[in-house]
Amino acid sequence: MKRFDWRVLGRFVLVAIALVIILGGVALWFMNRSLDWTTYSTEARVKLQEQELAVEAVIEFRKPRGPFVGMLLNPGLQVEEVVAGGKSLQHHRFASLVLVRSRDLADDELIQMTVKAAGKPINPKAEAQPLVSAYEGNWIITPDALWLPRNGEGDGRLEVEVVVDSSKTVILSGRNLSQGQQDGLQYSKWLVPAKYPVLLAADLEAIGEVSNISVYVDAAQIDETQQLTLTSLLEQSLEFIGSTAVSTTENSLVVWDGPIHGSWGNLDVISSHDATEAVSLMRRLGLSQWSPYFAPGQQRNWMADSLVAYLALLHQEQVGELDSRAVLGQLSNQFYLATEKGFKSKMKDLGNMPEADYEAAGLPRAIFFWRRLHAEMGDQAWEQLLVTIQQGGTISADNLPDLVAAVSDREVGAICEQWLKQSRNPAFSLEANRLIERDGQKILEVVVFQKRPLSRGSIVVRVFGENGEVAEERLHVDVMSAKAQIPVDFTPVAIALDPDNEWPNARGTHRQLTLGAVHAREDVRVVFAEGEDYSEEQRAQARRSAEALVLHLRNKGVSAVGSSDQKTDWNKLKKTNIVFLQPDAQSHSAVPEAEWASAIEEVDQTNAELAAAAFNHPDTAGLGFWVFRGKLPETEADWERVVGVEEQVVAFADDFVPLDTWSDPDAWLAPRILYTTEIRK
Repeated sequence: MKRFDWRVLGRFVLVAIALVIILGGVALWFMNRSLDWTTYSTEARVKLQEQELAVEAVIEFRKPRGPFVGMLLNPGLQVEEVVAGGKSLQHHRFASLVLVRSRDLADDELIQMTVKAAGKPINPKAEAQPLVSAYEGNWIITPDALWLPRNGEGDGRLEVEVVVDSSKTVILSGRNLSQGQQDGLQYSKWLVPAKYPVLLAADLEAIGEVSNISVYVDAAQIDETQQLTLTSLLEQSLEFIGSTAVSTTENSLVVWDGPIHGSWGNLDVISSHDATEAVSLMRRLGLSQWSPYFAPGQQRNWMADSLVAYLALLHQEQVGELDSRAVLGQLSNQFYLATEKGFKSKMKDLGNMPEADYEAAGLPRAIFFWRRLHAEMGDQAWEQLLVTIQQGGTISADNLPDLVAAVSDREVGAICEQWLKQSRNPAFSLEANRLIERDGQKILEVVVFQKRPLSRGSIVVRVFGENGEVAEERLHVDVMSAKAQIPVDFTPVAIALDPDNEWPNARGTHRQLTLGAVHAREDVRVVFAEGEDYSEEQRAQARRSAEALVLHLRNKGVSAVGSSDQKTDWNKLKKTNIVFLQPDAQSHSAVPEAEWASAIEEVDQTNAELAAAAFNHPDTAGLGFWVFRGKLPETEADWERVVGVEEQVVAFADDFVPLDTWSDPDAWLAPRILYTTEIRK
């Protein structure tokens, strides 16, 4: 009997695999030719009809080589008609994909196809898809599609054109400049060339959804006539687009609709403390108010930027000297980035990107300012500056003339603005704003959005005019957002959000108490002060408070242990999150219920050593650190009352104390330090 030859079977299998690969390749090639996605221009006319949208999208393209042309359609819309060459075309719908047969299209060089669709808008936060788009061409942006899905990698460049006609129809075409993600939501930023420096967001109430969009324009490319026309157009459109943001100067022209995800707005959220100074400085520098784009999550070293801002004031003799201990802290990391070695290291991390992409990558403008400044000053003056700052000395036009002289108005302008326009309030952001007129009275509508879950309470909305005028209104923010209508008889230029003094644990501008973040921690160590400076009664009270807090946390499902300050071994803490309880030296008695709202006092310099000891140890890097100082709660119920039930917990703060300042109490920026502070590397 002849033996079976396995080699024959092996050859057969190999031939079969090769045929599958070849045929698969041919099929893919055919599909790629069949679905021609190349689109040369798109535009959409969007009409708002109560809660529904009527969309008429015009897509211009060359006739595809394959049998189909494809489009993406928002799943909330139904296609009413597809028209090209004056005739209605048959279309095929597969989920979000709409296909039209190429054989139904005319043989013209360029084909214009109109897609008519209508339907109820899909919430952009939940369903981030454009209404209509060409697959790999320009997205059509409509009021419902301001939050966009990723459009491939691309080169990140921009081509956006915007037209607004008398019927308030929005016509947009273009593609994404940059994308990212925040709080699980996709977002997109758009940049408009000087040819059409307008970008509009639809009336928020008209479609029942919040819109967020921003515009950056180099006004140097626009002549004076265009500026006047453009400004007029924007002012006429303000009420419609929900923005009061019109600013034209020799340096920039910016339109910005307010943020909805903790970003910035044109009438930006700045603290009351800085508002007047910000407006004044901007006017002195002859600059408009604007914020450069930074991807959410990118840290901006605003301390370094603050130095630049103050140097501008020195340069203009607005201040006599600058106390670097009070304002700067230690800027060693910033200065390292300004050195050749540090800069190359940073650029290597970023893949040696071209300089044009620095800003979009979220790099602080100050880095490049420092590099230029270093080159202009030379090594000796540079070292003098570094030593002056690190030793907490003063900077003035007298002791650092080269430095001050090197600061030009235009050079420092963008950095000044960036620093001055920081949002100081961690729990709320400016969602939208617009200036309307009712019965001859100007009214500024401000929508305040809670950036974090459970950040309820009252907030004071203050509006600042260009001549120092101030108007304010107290607003209670419940659930997600609230709207204030503030009568103004001046031109508003800045908005500040300040927690109301009546808000639990809100004293001054930025005070927020909570264990909301502690509740989310897996492992918390409660440490109480038991030093010689405290009486027996104080130590006993701190011990009772620590025990009560441990019980409270355990009931919330958090692994918590208590320990005495005297017995704490920082070497064993590793990455444990710490809550440090420090009794009030002024009072040993139990706290009346009416006083719980102010039971916890501000973090102060006496805790600096403890914080530094805990944080600087290599095993404790990245821990969360909270300091509770004052009249401490002594029972579990008391802690529940102070912290608040779950739905009343004020969410954990974003801002944090820069690491370099923890070891130097004098460098603390007291007004900027939040009560709950996460320490991060």
